[in-house]
Amino acid sequence: MFNRETPRRRLSAGKHFSVLVMCLAALTWPQQSTHATPSPVPAAKNDKKTDELTLERIFPDRSIFGPSARDMAFSRDGRFCAFLYRAYSERRHGNDLYIHDTQTGQTRRITTATRMSAFQADARKVVEDREAKAKKAGITLADLAAEQLERHGWADKRPSGTWEGQAASEGGPLAAGPCTIEFKPGAKRTIVGEIRLGLVRLPLSAGEISQGRLTAKVEDAALDVKGELSIDFKDGSLSGALRLSSPEQTLNLTLSPKSEPPADDVPPSPTGVLDAWGERLALGDVVLDDDATINDERDGRRPRELAPRYAGIQSFEWSPTGHEMLIISGGDIYRLTLDLDAWDTPLARPGAPTPAPDQPEDDVPPPEAQDADQQESTDAEDNGETRADDQPPPAVEPAAETDAKPAAKAKSPKVQEKPFVPYRGRLSRLTRTRETESDVQYLPDGSGYTYLRGGALLRVRFGSHDIVQLDPELRDGERMVGYRISPDQKRLVFLATRGETTANRARQVTIVNYRDRFARAQQVARHMPDDPWPESYTSIYLFDLSGHLTERGTLERVFTRRETGPRDVMFVPEWSPDSSRVAFAAYEQASDQMLIMEAGFVDKASTDGDKPEQAASRRNNAPDLAEPEDDALDDKADFKIENARVVYRFLHHGGPNTPRMVRPMYLPDSRRIAFISEMSGFRHLHLLDPRYEHVTQLTHGPYEVYPFHLSRDHSTLFAVATKDDPNQEHVFRITLETGEMTRLTTGEGVYSSAAVRDDGSYLLANYVDFGGPVELIAIRTGDEIRPMTRSHPAEAHALTAVRPEYFTYENRHGQTIHGHMFKPSDWTPQDRRPLLIYVYGGPLGERKMATRGSYAAPSYFFARYMTEKHGWVTATIDPRGASGYGAVFEKANFEQVGKPQTEDLVDGARWFVKNHGVDERKLAMHGWSFGGFQTQMVMYTEPDVFAVGIAGAGPTEWHNYNSWYSTGTIGANQPGKTDLEKYSLLPLAKNLKGKLLLVHGVEDSNVLYQDTVRVYRELLKANKEVLVELFIDPTGGHGLGGDVKTIGRYRKYEDFLIRHLGAGTAAEPAPDDPADSSDDPTEEPPAESP
Repeated sequence: MFNRETPRRRLSAGKHFSVLVMCLAALTWPQQSTHATPSPVPAAKNDKKTDELTLERIFPDRSIFGPSARDMAFSRDGRFCAFLYRAYSERRHGNDLYIHDTQTGQTRRITTATRMSAFQADARKVVEDREAKAKKAGITLADLAAEQLERHGWADKRPSGTWEGQAASEGGPLAAGPCTIEFKPGAKRTIVGEIRLGLVRLPLSAGEISQGRLTAKVEDAALDVKGELSIDFKDGSLSGALRLSSPEQTLNLTLSPKSEPPADDVPPSPTGVLDAWGERLALGDVVLDDDATINDERDGRRPRELAPRYAGIQSFEWSPTGHEMLIISGGDIYRLTLDLDAWDTPLARPGAPTPAPDQPEDDVPPPEAQDADQQESTDAEDNGETRADDQPPPAVEPAAETDAKPAAKAKSPKVQEKPFVPYRGRLSRLTRTRETESDVQYLPDGSGYTYLRGGALLRVRFGSHDIVQLDPELRDGERMVGYRISPDQKRLVFLATRGETTANRARQVTIVNYRDRFARAQQVARHMPDDPWPESYTSIYLFDLSGHLTERGTLERVFTRRETGPRDVMFVPEWSPDSSRVAFAAYEQASDQMLIMEAGFVDKASTDGDKPEQAASRRNNAPDLAEPEDDALDDKADFKIENARVVYRFLHHGGPNTPRMVRPMYLPDSRRIAFISEMSGFRHLHLLDPRYEHVTQLTHGPYEVYPFHLSRDHSTLFAVATKDDPNQEHVFRITLETGEMTRLTTGEGVYSSAAVRDDGSYLLANYVDFGGPVELIAIRTGDEIRPMTRSHPAEAHALTAVRPEYFTYENRHGQTIHGHMFKPSDWTPQDRRPLLIYVYGGPLGERKMATRGSYAAPSYFFARYMTEKHGWVTATIDPRGASGYGAVFEKANFEQVGKPQTEDLVDGARWFVKNHGVDERKLAMHGWSFGGFQTQMVMYTEPDVFAVGIAGAGPTEWHNYNSWYSTGTIGANQPGKTDLEKYSLLPLAKNLKGKLLLVHGVEDSNVLYQDTVRVYRELLKANKEVLVELFIDPTGGHGLGGDVKTIGRYRKYEDFLIRHLGAGTAAEPAPDDPADSSDDPTEEPPAESP
């Protein structure tokens, strides 16, 4: 076999190898690969076991879902859209700021813990903690640099999968012929795998890529084989050589990728913002997989020292004029400015590694101490806090040109690879105070900003050290709570309050705590419907700022009213574009009157018939308050401030949440006003001309409209609407002159938290539909949806793949009721299966239960589990009383709470029996909070319909619930009287015939535990002890979460339902077999009490 001149040592090795070659057919790859670097990819599990739906899968200790993006907003020119986000691995921490460039399609992460550590001590603690853990895990800056190269397509191509071809050799123990190489990812970004030559299988390890060439070790100690694989990539093929040093042989290889059937879809990993620049630039931004659970109890004990938490960014606001924004972090204000030249510098692959600095880049010293109210300069030269890595990236030269030879005898610098840092803007801190800054707003011309601190309204101009307090001294103990500066910056409107609050008139309610050796009583404040309403007032002020610096500003209180109830509504007014007037809505709960009001500035010289806009044009030439003219100081004001007047009034007879949605906004002419109301029966847009008190409805139809953005020119309104399907929400552009609606989103599902460019050509929104979890998406007009994030682990995708079936039916009044259902795979119309209905039934503003893509535990996961595991038909129903279906639905509760819902649920159950293979003797329902009340209401008032009910944390006595909800949703109540006691469930409990499980958390401060205890007493007094069970969480709140975890709650549900109604089965195939055979004891109707 070998050349006779081969040395004896090699001959011996060769004989040993050739003998073993004959036995290799019996060896398997796992045995051969024991000496190679193990692959991190876990072995596939049994498909059936992997796909099986269990309570442990759907209700793990922590949510399977990652955080979603929020607060999307476009820059003034529409080029950039910023948003707040944190990846799945960072879900324990706060959000960071990202900016998406619509022109290039790039997204950059602007803030990180490392960057904010230059300003914040808490962030430095986080960075130090992360660095230590990253180093302990063996992660280096070089790893982050390699990761970055691969993420952005800068890394050399890495082979994967199976490649087939031929091996040629001039002689040796391995025969030439067919050759196969399988590549897999290895540890530390290496490549591992296997090379097969005939029956011989040799492991590959420690594979690395450099300039298009893969070099890997070939070594098997058992066979005494050593060598190296060296192959090049070119035109989609591999070519190179396998050079063995023991035994000595060289094989030339040529391979092509093997044609394989497409693999099953593999859910993506939660990588965060797709292709984002600026991720993991330093070890202080490395978050390990166990970070979310690092502070959890271990063996019942908390860690001695808790890992620190990064607070992140709380909010931001774009400048109205340029590419900059104000950021709130830790209660302080920061300024971020973008240099477009620096931003637009092409991001290119870095050249040669740079010498390691004396101090690692991610070890940023803290800034110098600042005085509490010191305003830091926004110029990089002055404040010294702009990071060096935020300067424009230098032009990248080819490595061959940048690698200079060191001088003779000079010591070569230590080379350190680290990630390339893209330009991320210039960040500077503007405030550092013990108090929290709030309601931060740019001045309309972008020259500075205003904010509230401790009730004072302060104004700062960039480049000036002056801090001007704009709010005037108010009388009678009034306090400013909100404000808005006019577009011309010369006027101010603000909202002020005085008097008592509900806390002053609230009573103390006792909650019992059983956590210690002996029970303790805790007191919580609670304002009840029969408690006296506090004497409080809300006022609107107009303030002319032209004489403010000389203490000659003109202030007028233009409207004041005493609050009549917890549902009274009045917000900060909106300015007209010409700064001449303001508009606001005032809702009075006691009378149900909605007032659209105006107040403004009128020229003194004008008559009552003059148009205010004529006076406005003269006032717009008045001196700015920043630099008052001397002549102006001696002039008396040539205007007067008029009190607010009612320009339109109507009675609100819709849902309790609609008054808070009435926000008047001006059209470009500064006269006409658009607002939302339910006068048509649905929340629609209306146009008011105050001159004639004439109202025109702009949008029409049986659907809801929810505005979220008015274009800067006041001509276009962007809104989410349920047009065509109440269970979907799409983004629309509405022309205010005509009411024309243009849909901007595509497909089916729900779009939320949307931001739209003013011309409607680009939008970002969170999107979800059944079949996958929610993600941030981008849509450019005419293009397909572009995913922006991957926020969830594979399990979230696997568990949301199943889509429920949507349905509608008519109730006894001819109204359409919506819902969705799950049916078993072997379901037939002839079946007689148990039915489980989930209901909430109360108003939720814009939300409802049957919304597409709503993965709530009771309406989706548990419903699907009961269907797949036990063969039940399960459904979620939105009866009257729910929000989003018009005024008739949302207001249905008022003074008849639970009755309309009961009718619709009973009608729905009978519809299922008639049409969907359901046994009328096996009907069950459950609900939580309002749904817990509703479940009991049905079980007590329609006792012959449902055999089983589960009621969680239901308010059974509405006169003991908080006044805001009860008086707005349930009915009117006079102070000192318990008018709502007539809606108590206690007198009805004696009618129970089915089986009922009551569930509650003892420490619930929302719906008091006593509500369940008191109805339980009534059931016991009515001899219903065999029909009712009580399941409590001794340390749980309104959503439990104490000793009873989510999985424990649903284990109890499952046991209760199966114990009383059994599993669902398909109908017998024989057509003559009776479907309602009573051989099975679970078919017996529920027992009645004696």
